[in-house]
Amino acid sequence: MIPNSETVRRELANLGNALTLAERGLPRHTPAELMAWLVHALALCPGCIGDALLFEICGTATDARATDADKIALIRKGWAVVVRAQFRLRGLSVVGGGGEWRACAA
Repeated sequence: MIPNSETVRRELANLGNALTLAERGLPRHTPAELMAWLVHALALCPGCIGDALLFEICGTATDARATDADKIALIRKGWAVVVRAQFRLRGLSVVGGGGEWRACAA
């Protein structure tokens, strides 16, 4: 079943309320339950996690108040998330060989 936009909106709103309670010290759910809920919500709207990551990185990278070191660190974290996800999904292969192979990889 493909959820409609109202279902997704309600799910995200309910998760937001649960997170607000947890942040205020009134948790009704454990962090593991909240994480599972987030994963479920993300499954309802495929692609949103990639969009969210991209918007977060772009927002910080263009913020004049952020230092270059902070911008680079956030971009590195985004890169690491992508690499980790790809490794878990598909595995990674090492680029090796002679100089011409490495030139092609670059």
